[in-house]
Amino acid sequence: MDINDKIYSRIVEHMLDVRLYEEGVQLQNRRIMTRHKENLFKLLNKDIRADVKKEAVRFARELDSHLVSSIKEFSTSQLSFHADNFYKDVKGFYKVEKPKTKELLEEIIGPTMKGERTLTKNVVNISSGELVRIQTKVKAGLANGKPPKEIIADVMRTTKLTEAQASTLTRTAITSTQSAALNRVVLANKPLIKGYLFSAILDSRTSPICSHHNGKVYDVDDKRFVPPLHWNCRSTLIPVLKSKTELAETDAKEINKKALEKVKPELLTGVPPKRESFGEWLKRQTFDVQKSVLGGEDKANMFREGKLKYDQFITQTGKALSIQALRSKATQLTAVFRPRQKLREKDTIIKVSKPSVLIRSPEHKDALRQMILMDADDYNKTLSLSDYKGVTLAGKQDSRRRTGNVFDERNFSADPLTGEIKNNLIYDPDFNLLQERIDFMKASKLISSEEKEFIESVISGLDDKISVNQQTVMVENLRVVFERYAKDKTPWEDFPAVVRAENRFAVQNVARLLDTRSRKKSELFLSYMNLKDEVPKVNIMGKYYSFDELQENLLKDQRFIDNWRAKDGAKLAKKLYFSGRTPLKVYFQSYANKFPTQKKFVKNTMMKYPRISRAIVDQQIKEARSISDFEKVKKLNEFRKELDKATGNKIIDKVYNFIFEEKPPTEAFITKLLRLAREQERRILDLEFFYAKRAPSSLIMDNKSLDTITNAIKLVASGQSTDYDSLAINIGKLFNDNFKDLFPFTSHTLKDHHKIGSEVLDFLKQKGVIKVQFRGKARRGVIDLDTGRPSGGWAETISREVIVVDKQILKLQEAERRVTIARRIGTVEPRDQLYVRPNEKVFFDARGNKTGIPIISRDKFPDYDKAQIDRDIANMLNHVSSVEYGVDNEFFDFMDDLLRFRDPRGNSKYYDSINEFRHEILNRGEQGYGMMATAKWHRIRGKNFKTQVFMDSRGRVYHRGYLTPTGGELVRPFLNSGRAISMSIDAVDELRVQLGAMIGPGTEALTQAGRREIFRRNEKGLLEIGELMMATTQRDRRLREFLEHPLVKGLEGAEVAKMARLALEYTRVYKHVNGDFANPRLLSSYKTKLMIENDASSSGAQIIALSTGDRQIAQVSNVVATTQKNRLYDLVAMDTVNDPEFLKIPSLRDANLTWEDLAKAAKAQNMVSFYGAGAATKTANVSAKLSKVLNEKGFITITKDQLGEQLRIVDGQIKVADKLGADVTKSSLEAFRKELIELVNSGQPVGREILKEALEIHPDTALFVEKLTNARTGFVGPKDFSEINRIMSKNLAQRAPVTDEFITYWKRVAKIYVNETQKSDIPWVTFDGKVMMQRYRPQIQERIEFTDPVTGRKIANIYEDSAKDGRLIGKSSLNSASIGLGVNGNHSNDAVIVRKFHLWGLKNNVQTGTIHDAFFTNIGEARRAKDALRTIYADALEGDTIRKTLAKMKKEGLSDKSYRALLDEAKQLGLIDPPNKLTRADILADFKEGEDWYGIGP
Repeated sequence: MDINDKIYSRIVEHMLDVRLYEEGVQLQNRRIMTRHKENLFKLLNKDIRADVKKEAVRFARELDSHLVSSIKEFSTSQLSFHADNFYKDVKGFYKVEKPKTKELLEEIIGPTMKGERTLTKNVVNISSGELVRIQTKVKAGLANGKPPKEIIADVMRTTKLTEAQASTLTRTAITSTQSAALNRVVLANKPLIKGYLFSAILDSRTSPICSHHNGKVYDVDDKRFVPPLHWNCRSTLIPVLKSKTELAETDAKEINKKALEKVKPELLTGVPPKRESFGEWLKRQTFDVQKSVLGGEDKANMFREGKLKYDQFITQTGKALSIQALRSKATQLTAVFRPRQKLREKDTIIKVSKPSVLIRSPEHKDALRQMILMDADDYNKTLSLSDYKGVTLAGKQDSRRRTGNVFDERNFSADPLTGEIKNNLIYDPDFNLLQERIDFMKASKLISSEEKEFIESVISGLDDKISVNQQTVMVENLRVVFERYAKDKTPWEDFPAVVRAENRFAVQNVARLLDTRSRKKSELFLSYMNLKDEVPKVNIMGKYYSFDELQENLLKDQRFIDNWRAKDGAKLAKKLYFSGRTPLKVYFQSYANKFPTQKKFVKNTMMKYPRISRAIVDQQIKEARSISDFEKVKKLNEFRKELDKATGNKIIDKVYNFIFEEKPPTEAFITKLLRLAREQERRILDLEFFYAKRAPSSLIMDNKSLDTITNAIKLVASGQSTDYDSLAINIGKLFNDNFKDLFPFTSHTLKDHHKIGSEVLDFLKQKGVIKVQFRGKARRGVIDLDTGRPSGGWAETISREVIVVDKQILKLQEAERRVTIARRIGTVEPRDQLYVRPNEKVFFDARGNKTGIPIISRDKFPDYDKAQIDRDIANMLNHVSSVEYGVDNEFFDFMDDLLRFRDPRGNSKYYDSINEFRHEILNRGEQGYGMMATAKWHRIRGKNFKTQVFMDSRGRVYHRGYLTPTGGELVRPFLNSGRAISMSIDAVDELRVQLGAMIGPGTEALTQAGRREIFRRNEKGLLEIGELMMATTQRDRRLREFLEHPLVKGLEGAEVAKMARLALEYTRVYKHVNGDFANPRLLSSYKTKLMIENDASSSGAQIIALSTGDRQIAQVSNVVATTQKNRLYDLVAMDTVNDPEFLKIPSLRDANLTWEDLAKAAKAQNMVSFYGAGAATKTANVSAKLSKVLNEKGFITITKDQLGEQLRIVDGQIKVADKLGADVTKSSLEAFRKELIELVNSGQPVGREILKEALEIHPDTALFVEKLTNARTGFVGPKDFSEINRIMSKNLAQRAPVTDEFITYWKRVAKIYVNETQKSDIPWVTFDGKVMMQRYRPQIQERIEFTDPVTGRKIANIYEDSAKDGRLIGKSSLNSASIGLGVNGNHSNDAVIVRKFHLWGLKNNVQTGTIHDAFFTNIGEARRAKDALRTIYADALEGDTIRKTLAKMKKEGLSDKSYRALLDEAKQLGLIDPPNKLTRADILADFKEGEDWYGIGP
């Protein structure tokens, strides 16, 4: 086929796709029109004389924005299509130029058309014309006395014309854009083109003007007849290329004349395509094209059989196409990929055309491996994406971009069982999948055994050079490439290109498998939703265990873990020891202990091994000769002769004193000495190993050596770190730390530690205990200890991963996970109870054995001083872990049914949408399912359970588990007290108050009287809820009624469970007393297990009030009795909404915000303010809460985090462009970044150009920019939120000035203390006089670069470890201390309140639970608990925490001058002994009329 015919055919096919794209644009037009009509209807329905001009303007803007952006996108796609359409056929002899994208066409109508020539002016005309028609219809209707409904109907009918005009404008604009794009490409490649063919092939009802021109050819420069020639024109131009002869005569640098000579003349005839109908064109196409055009095989067959005629207007059949789909289809047509810029690279050349040639050449195998290695490491190659999460290439690229951001917490998570920090965006290496794909490849019936061996050998040769997942991809790739050849025998023209092209599919195919397995592996409880009537199960390392199994085997598993070290661990340790792979000093532990000093050790070693003594002297003689010190040589020769005769003390003393008289032995000398000695001991060790096989005990291997080696293996087995280099260094440190008393005169570098650890790991690898896997490369910078940010030179790091494959160690890991999950389900047997002992920081079991389970949170455990765990703390933790809980059967069954409820009557979508409890559980994922599964298991058991607890470094107590008070508002309603208590009138009143406070409204619920009144009004509704839950029939109906109940509908998911549990309990009590609560005897016969929580009111402010004695903040935070609950954040919200500065914020002028709208934002801001948060954190909290309010009012909001996410995307693209050397792209991206920041900060309208650029950068960025364009009501950005936070902070400071002074004061104290003492550990004295050390030790990073002498590999990584003592290292500790001292001090003090509360519970036999500042008890003991807490508050006031903390700092090194200055400053600020100081009597004073204590409550 002639090239002109090929170009023509592709254009016709593309035009069909363009019409589908047009349909997509028209669809959005109709949506815009629908919104417009709805707005007109609302306006006129409200007031028939309403001014609709504003709506007309809004409509015009929306339509214009949509059309302009759509046409602009389309313009870019057409430039690419037409350039690629040429390129496909002429690339061999002509260099095609693609013109750069310019501004949108100035004119969208053809030269023969009249009227406005720009798109925007035509849109304005459409809107203006409609406005005139509407106003005319309304005036005429009113004049004729028509009712408003008829007038509105007339108006709605006039909008049909508007819709038709918009449709016509769109179609015409698309045709015009298509022509202009082609014209630009033709002009850029003018030497190639003879002229244009005018074609009206898609329109059988051709207009006279188009019919006249159809099939005619015009000169390139003739613009008179460029479509559109009329409105709704669908004609197009077809470029006609010159003939071969004409091109040969054309003088143009773009034409390669030598290549042109090889082109057959029949391909370049210069003859334009013949004029034909669409039906004629379609007959010539392949069946696939006919099927695509006609919409299926049936129609295509009918067309081929002559049963389907094309004598009407031709429209492509199918769904509307997006611009992305249009571009994709255009790329498929032209089959061209031409990146804008790329680095020139040296292509891999493997000249083979078939497998048999490839597999027989070692050179080709090496070349293939080298290509795979390069591609695995090349940012631009698909293979390099293999390990990044995502099942599409775009998704993987996004993951790779995001994974480099080490400061984005969303990218990382800690394994809940091992504590290892892992990147959420990278797949774990899957050895099993690799083996499965190798087995699958071996089972192929299409490729030969030799080919299979070749593929396997290629991959095995890359074992430690590319990642496991990359190996899997290449197995899959080569299998498919070889099988494809076996099927069609098509020779490979370019084998590397074939392999790389297949990687686009292989990477995605493997990703789907990895994704499925990764999800399954991480799904602990997802089976819960599918197992309604079965005992809950949990997935642990791919196996499902019932909760019964876990609990029954808990003791057995714990004993296995405890004994592993003594059995399997010791067995492996002995193998390692006798292999000679442990550090030298281990072998000389018992011997060296006899000679603890350096001198004694060296002398006695020389004495014990004469050969060593002689070797030392020979070495000294050699060195002396090299520097011509002949006197020394002479003396040493004399010693040598004496040593040949004997090695007594006398001669050894002489030799030692002579050699080491001035300079003691170096570490290198000691190491050499040990190595020589070990050679002497080798035969003894070999013999010992022989006997050790018979009897495990060893005379040489002492307990310290055994323990150290076993612990090193346990480091590997635990899985807490899998990075090879980190593990190697940590193992080396373990050996060197444990044996530092052996040679205290030696020091060690990270390289030394790494070598020791590498010996151990290499031994474990050789024994098949572990596999070492190449993980990947990345560019990283070392964290600067002054700034806390990466600094210095960024360099490439190479990471390798250690993966345990030994069955015994895997059994250990599995047992540890079973134990962890079992304990989180709850303690159900006394034998499994854990206990705390004073001065110990790990738990003890019921048999008095240490468990190794930390009491302190994992990250703080290593540095925590066990002396801080005194008798009070031990008693508190033991009390909390002894509290028994249960599950309410009736409540659980109802909530479980509610979770699973799918309306059987066909309204599932509606009921799903209002089932907020279900939403909450699903959103919580594994935690939500884990909670429900645990509750269900305890409900089935019907017995009480206990929970495991732990503590943070500040003394705050937490629960570990899925069903504990720590779980939050959603979880706590599922917890019953394990002990039933008689109901009293006080308990009933507490229940009513809790319900009233929950129902609201907030202003009325600020007093106890108000809460009771709210309850009274809603009592009937609450009883209805309880009855629904208690009903035993028609469950689906009850669930529907529950979800639609006014007191439930609209609640947040976490609140639904609380409302349901409280309503259920009240209904039970009500029915028990038959509504007569005046009968105390009958009431007390009801036994309740309901647990309720009472929260501290503004806990942070309360702690400051109790620390300072400031009366004002004590009043506003309810430390003293008040007439209503003072919510400080409400007061701040009221002050803010009336603040003149707030009223001047331009973006909020039309928001009509009330103080209620600001209340949640003020609360979020105040809460972190009391704990010393900076402006950024406070602003983030304000924006998170206020955005929801503003969004509901129709505002567009952009937070700093949202902007930051987009900037990270752009920064990622800039890095890529920089790496590729794409300077133009990099410059454009940097300009876009700057403009985006300016737009967001200024709130200015978004231009067309930036929207188009956003589309090219990333889909998320395009959505972000498009969001800015939709700001019709208003736009509120980061600067606005920052200003709101500033105003709130100002008003908070005015309401409670001491808070700001308190926080600022401790920042100064921290800086002075750290600078003077040069310590990063700071003491804090709590309310109860305990000293809690706050440790601000930095994480220290060090770059390691050397060759591992054990494996020979290049080591290039960053090692991270925490500082080992409290010495100040870098300014980052100073910054952390200044921010954290007051904050953590407050937390330590609120921990005192909690601790005292639990100790009160222990003393008074009250079961207590807490979470932060919330107190959890049986409702029957709630009033007692509240009274106790009031007394605890009064006790705390007398703690004098500020004065005592300063005194303790003085003892720790703070100068007397600074101590006195800080003490005086605290007094002047009113932080110590303020005027009119709050007293204990004030807190405990009797209530006046109308007062209550709101310090703790709902």
